[in-house]
Amino acid sequence: MQVPLPRKLYPLLKPKRIKVARGGRGGGKSWGFGNVLLALSRRRKLRVVNAREIQKSIKQSVYTLYKDRIDAFGLSREFQILENSITNLRTGSEFTFTGLREHTSDSVKSLEGCDIFWIEEAHSVSQTSLDLVIPTIRKPGSEIWVTYNQTLDADPIHQYVAEIVKYQPELIELMEISLDDNPWATQEMRDARALAYLTDPVKAAQIWGGQTKQIVDGAVYEQQISKLIADHRLSEVVDIDPSAVSVLAFDLGRGDATSVILGNYVGPERRICWSYEKNGEYFTHYIQVVKDNNIRIDHIILPHDAKAKTISTLKSVEEMCKEAWPTATITVLPPDSVELGIDNVRSNFHRLYVNPTKASKFWAMIRRYARKPTGLVNAEGKPLYGDPLHDEASHFADCLRYWMQYNPIVKEDSSAFLRNLTTTPAWSTQALFG
Repeated sequence: MQVPLPRKLYPLLKPKRIKVARGGRGGGKSWGFGNVLLALSRRRKLRVVNAREIQKSIKQSVYTLYKDRIDAFGLSREFQILENSITNLRTGSEFTFTGLREHTSDSVKSLEGCDIFWIEEAHSVSQTSLDLVIPTIRKPGSEIWVTYNQTLDADPIHQYVAEIVKYQPELIELMEISLDDNPWATQEMRDARALAYLTDPVKAAQIWGGQTKQIVDGAVYEQQISKLIADHRLSEVVDIDPSAVSVLAFDLGRGDATSVILGNYVGPERRICWSYEKNGEYFTHYIQVVKDNNIRIDHIILPHDAKAKTISTLKSVEEMCKEAWPTATITVLPPDSVELGIDNVRSNFHRLYVNPTKASKFWAMIRRYARKPTGLVNAEGKPLYGDPLHDEASHFADCLRYWMQYNPIVKEDSSAFLRNLTTTPAWSTQALFG
């Protein structure tokens, strides 16, 4: 079997714990991975698990890609193609398909014995899924294969790859690939890329060139975030001011993440100085993490369900906050309209300042908070979006809605802070976007 393969993907043929192919659209990453995996499955018995974040049906996986490549190579008699799996009848190699989000700590154990774990469209994979699955692929000699188109620099998979490259480079083979490296690239693909660069070079660089961007398509606060960056309101100078009103807000996870925002209200400014998020912990954990910062808490904002008592403590979150911060005032918000809350955040976004390091998780998620694509376009040909997605980014987005609803009657002078912010740039525009 002669395997057509881009030169950039030759490292797939050598053993390595983690193999990553990334870049812009049209690089032939999926075809290359599929070809190699089919070829390897004919040499020895392999268990190959093909995963993506969400798989509501087999059609959303690379199942069809395998079928098409098997037909193209004339191997239909050698492979048994069932509804949810593909098996090589000669070697016993098996290809299965799964959605990562549907797994729990118990169900993920079924993946332990796989030889190759391919995460496709990994730019969409959540941090929760990575934390759950990566430690599970533990069979001696097993490999993790990853393909993705680069989107945000804050995407969990992008951060994971960067950490491996930095701390354990001997474990990873990183392959940057683009349309120019694709032996199957058609003239139609090249023409589409050329037109994209002529009409919108910035967007083309992200789609075809594999450059990361700052904000996802359909982001709820796209315009507001762009202006925040342009106005230099994203800065390390943004830090807790002991003399200012400190406001703490929680978005309470019920089976998912709990998000925390801490910052100052100074006159008209809203400064987010610190954030934290974790999954699966009792509320007492978040109280202790906040207390470890040794910051006075003046006001606490809680969602409407904070009055419900927890089974573990027989106390409500509101009661636990009162015990932890007896001098703080506490507001438990009534059930709110998400869209009205979004409108309120938008109208006050020009007051917002963010520390991108101490509030890094918040900053990453707020740029990912987006609406569902409808598949429709407006009169100008721009895509139309529907309701906000409920995903990993929505927890901090909800927390921001709560945090921005506090309206203290204070008139602190913020001129010194503004002067400091103006004269102490956090980074250059080139550093931010380059």
